[in-house]
Amino acid sequence: MVDPADVDPSLKYSINAWGIQPLPTPRKAIALLAKPVSKVLEHYRMIAGCAIDGSDAEYATVDSPASARQLIVIVLRFPDEPTASVVASKIDSTDSELNSANVAVSVDGYPNAHAHWRPGLPTMAASIAHGPYVVSLLLRNQTADQQALTGLARTAFDKQLPMLDHFSATPEDRFQSLPLDQDGMLRRLVPYAPNRWPYPAVVAFSNTTDATLSQEGSVNPFGLVFEGRAARLWYRVTYDTGVDAIAENNFTQLYRHFDTVKARKHFNTMLQKLISNTAQQRLPDIPGADDTACFSNPSLQDYAQYSAPYTCITLYGRYIGILLGRDKVNTQHRIAAQYGLLMNTDSE
Repeated sequence: MVDPADVDPSLKYSINAWGIQPLPTPRKAIALLAKPVSKVLEHYRMIAGCAIDGSDAEYATVDSPASARQLIVIVLRFPDEPTASVVASKIDSTDSELNSANVAVSVDGYPNAHAHWRPGLPTMAASIAHGPYVVSLLLRNQTADQQALTGLARTAFDKQLPMLDHFSATPEDRFQSLPLDQDGMLRRLVPYAPNRWPYPAVVAFSNTTDATLSQEGSVNPFGLVFEGRAARLWYRVTYDTGVDAIAENNFTQLYRHFDTVKARKHFNTMLQKLISNTAQQRLPDIPGADDTACFSNPSLQDYAQYSAPYTCITLYGRYIGILLGRDKVNTQHRIAAQYGLLMNTDSE
């Protein structure tokens, strides 16, 4: 997957809280694509997919999505090249037909691309088939500038398509044999609740009918491990942080670093960011859990049913654990358990 920051250096932030999003089924893909597209993806037997997004503004600081430039790159895999070619056309036509004001536009250098734009709006969608893959782009500019949007689409295709040529996909009949936790990342991750160990799953939702390029569409993974470049793209951290793997289970995360020095430096950066955040109040330290800190965000207390007012982080060796929670005591107990779990598995 191309990093949107390699398409345009300003697109270095995530639209949501994360950058890369797995799309294992058609029903997950329509969190970003138009809902009617689901039938197309199912009929033509979509095998797997992934999305990555970029913005020129941090999502938490954007008052209105229209104030930011954004790009989502979606790659979907199909059984063969002819199928992908049909799907690329149908994705575009299905989304375009949702509003009669949409008009077809072309992307210079890519005569086989399908794209549409609604005059007066700062957004555009474009799709193209490349081998057994369909690459769909969702683009937003700060103004309704068609040339700026198609120019960004061309650059995105320029960067993404060659990467697919060098990608070796796992044969479909080998999916079931892929290891779930070959490095023991999930085993080191404290469960979200007692006896509820993480198993790979993706929860997706969207509040819109057409393709969405905003915080309206969300893809939340459970029990997944991102390694190497994928880990750094997932949470938008740089190579300098030393992160080489991240285990994700919704409100629980575990970071693994190249070495203890990198882990310590990254932990100190995280801790200082929480301390300097005026919305966060540090809670008393937990006895016996060194290098552990918990914080409360009082502004979220009235919304605890829908958000996580409590944040705890812990460091042990090469690992950093991060927990979010709705209940103070439960969150503190879980971070203490996370510290103990890391300590007891350190020699493995």
